[in-house]
Amino acid sequence: MDEYKHIKEELMNLLVQHSNADMDDEFQLANELLTLGEAHKDTHAIAFAHTFLADYHLMIREHEACLKHLHIALNLGEEYHYTDLLLRNYTIAGLYYNSHFDEVNAIQNLLNAYNLAENEKDLHQKMVVLNNIATMFFQKEDYQEALYYIKMAYQTFLDKKATIMTHADLLVILNLIQLEIFNEHLDKAIKRYQEYAAKLVSFKASPLSTHVIRLCELYLANASKRVDSVKRIADYFSESNLHKHKNRTYYFTFYCDIFAILLQIKDQERAEKYLQYMGEMCLEDDVEQQLQLHRNWIRYAECFHLENVLINSYKQYYMLQKLVEDMTNKTKSESMKEKIKMNQIMKERDRFRNEKNQLEAQIKIDGLTRLFNRSYFNSLVCAMHKNPHVSTIGIVVADVDYFKEFNDYYGHHMGDKLLQNVARCMDENGDSRFFAARFGGDEFITLCVNITKEDICEYLDHIYAELDQIGMEHKMNKAAEKATISCGFTIFQNDDLFRYEDALTMADAALYKAKAAGKNQYKQY
Repeated sequence: MDEYKHIKEELMNLLVQHSNADMDDEFQLANELLTLGEAHKDTHAIAFAHTFLADYHLMIREHEACLKHLHIALNLGEEYHYTDLLLRNYTIAGLYYNSHFDEVNAIQNLLNAYNLAENEKDLHQKMVVLNNIATMFFQKEDYQEALYYIKMAYQTFLDKKATIMTHADLLVILNLIQLEIFNEHLDKAIKRYQEYAAKLVSFKASPLSTHVIRLCELYLANASKRVDSVKRIADYFSESNLHKHKNRTYYFTFYCDIFAILLQIKDQERAEKYLQYMGEMCLEDDVEQQLQLHRNWIRYAECFHLENVLINSYKQYYMLQKLVEDMTNKTKSESMKEKIKMNQIMKERDRFRNEKNQLEAQIKIDGLTRLFNRSYFNSLVCAMHKNPHVSTIGIVVADVDYFKEFNDYYGHHMGDKLLQNVARCMDENGDSRFFAARFGGDEFITLCVNITKEDICEYLDHIYAELDQIGMEHKMNKAAEKATISCGFTIFQNDDLFRYEDALTMADAALYKAKAAGKNQYKQY
């Protein structure tokens, strides 16, 4: 288990490092993780692999493959509540829909990611989402709105107070500089660049990061009217052969930006060269990039008064526009049908859940642990309080130590097994005076009637001994290297002063004392 966990974590860390930068490595690592996860039936590893395969195919513009992996990753993430992966998947979905001219679904998915990041207090992913929203507005040439969102992203970057700059941090800083230039705040852009110049020069996390920095220098050179510097940086990109790189999403955008600047300085030779590069990068079925390419040909022909090129480019452009219109209508239609279908599925799922809950409530049993459920336990306490033959009432509450960490490490299947073991111990170690129930999640509760403090301590001692004998491995448990529980209990006279709510509160307080004392023990209130 340790060796598998080590290999899995190493693969996941490498995937994060190579994402968007070394595309071949990203693809190979994701497939290795997928094979490993499937062999060990590890749904988190499988979902992680599909997430990065979706990311890989999105970056190289293979959209059908992206969507296939994205659906698998999203379904697993939502089923098993993998919030770390859902954050990435909602973001990938947003970028996917944006590339298919479906801005409504794009923004919806990005907002899903943003809300999840806020709930999880994940400042890094919150920053990433805001940067992506800013990029969408930039693509629509709404530079003012883009600046608003990139400023939010930059503030989130500052709030992180990170000591090490990541590639995502770099993008936020440089996008802010770029948008300050586009909004005619050149002085601010120059000051911002100077503020981070030393860090930017030393930042060499990947070739992609280096190219982003050089692109920023190109924008500053153009805004400052340094034509020779513009040409020199354009030649640097030309010699880098980025049009042969698999990451078509990033580098096609780079070339479009460089091309636009070359038109501004009226450099026909270099501009035409970049048009050729973009043509080599475009896949024939990639309507979004084909449309951008022909739009660039039109601008080129208009800039240099090339009438024949202009006429041909307009023809190609309008044909693509019609294709985009058809594609957009189809996408919207499919999206509406998918939403209706999903709504029906959700309603059906809710109906089954309600029926299941009603059935379990009727039979008084929790489905997983076979203990009494919470609803019946509450009614049982009420009945015992009214029983004249019950002189004392004790409440014991328990929960599993570091249960979330156990689930994350061993998986939900083993988590269920652990809950069943605890339930059996609590049920079988008490006589007819003890009524154990599952209170919810990893929380358990026992009603004790006509007992003394010594009776409850003996009951709990037997539970702890049996759990220790079972010895279920739990390497994430800081209290022991096996599964343990913490408990709290209280005892009341069964008279008119007894209040179940008060007893529960006191038992909970005793539980918290046990946790504060190091867990794997019980305390009395």
